[in-house]
Amino acid sequence: MRHPKLTGKTFGDIRSIVDSNDKQRFTLIQEIQENGMPVWLIRANQGHSMEVKELELEKITDPAQIPEVIHGTYVRYWKNIRSQGLSKMNRNHIHCATGRFGDSGVKSGMRKNCDLFIYINVARAMEDGIEFYRSANGVILTSGVGGFLNPKYFLKVVDMNENDLISQD
Repeated sequence: MRHPKLTGKTFGDIRSIVDSNDKQRFTLIQEIQENGMPVWLIRANQGHSMEVKELELEKITDPAQIPEVIHGTYVRYWKNIRSQGLSKMNRNHIHCATGRFGDSGVKSGMRKNCDLFIYINVARAMEDGIEFYRSANGVILTSGVGGFLNPKYFLKVVDMNENDLISQD
């Protein structure tokens, strides 16, 4: 709690912030220092634009582990996505969810106001050697190939009214 922005904050304040984060982006972990004293650390549950060492990522070894994987985005980006695929952009991974925002058990992986939903054919992607991981807060992550997930791995693409955008191309 030596950081200047934490002046006046208690451990309870920090724990409350970490525990109440709606996307569960962080975890508190306790480590024992060389002197035997415990120290608490805040760990990111997935990296965003910064590489985070020692993330707790579970490698997906069977597509059945994640029967539904959805990338939430916006219709205004569909033209680029349908031609180049999903991009990790400035992040370390492409972020996906195991359902739509608000579905049971879905805390993170897409923004609340997404209006385009890209369902990923994980089995086909894994057959081609693409790796998927689950972060500690349930986000499904992939780097694709060269930072892109090709549109050939899109199972279906629908807008918020369930209109099929693939068949409209």
